[in-house]
Amino acid sequence: MTEKKLLYSQQLFLQRLTKEHVLSDAGAKELFAEIQQICCQEAQSQTQTDLSYDSTMELCIGAINSVIVPMLQLEICTIIVREGTSNVRYHGLVNKLVDDVAKEYAAPSHNVHEVALFRLILEKIVEQRLDEEDENVIGCSGSLSSKEIVNLRTELTGAHKGKLSAMQTERALHAFAEEHWLIRRSNRYEFGPR
Repeated sequence: MTEKKLLYSQQLFLQRLTKEHVLSDAGAKELFAEIQQICCQEAQSQTQTDLSYDSTMELCIGAINSVIVPMLQLEICTIIVREGTSNVRYHGLVNKLVDDVAKEYAAPSHNVHEVALFRLILEKIVEQRLDEEDENVIGCSGSLSSKEIVNLRTELTGAHKGKLSAMQTERALHAFAEEHWLIRRSNRYEFGPR
């Protein structure tokens, strides 16, 4: 049985996606076009066969997944997030294993108190959505204002009680938005694509 290998262009796409964590569909297509152009230019100046590339981004993602899913239990997944009146696709690398490493890596840049805050934020967003009566919405359309989230720090219990100041909470909230865990829309936060 021959081992599948990624093309140079596929390796570049996977590396950039890993660095970015999450890319919108437009960002992923822009990245794919940029990599195609690089490989095309290099193929003209060199005679290497590994500079070939896929004709579509979907073929590229499929080829990458055919190698990394069985080998590493990682997969490039796509989700759709409702933004205003349209749906936006996001692509990200997902660990398919539920092991200790995956649990610890989920939020490596956040301390345990910030992770507890994030869980509380998610819980409150879901509770708010459940209280709404609009059944025609797909997904969770709940949201919280930044003020509500900063005030949530006072609801932390156990070892997390009193461990986050308002400034630390605001900093964590900003980081959650930067890392795509949450999306900010006009001073309200919703679930992010990550």
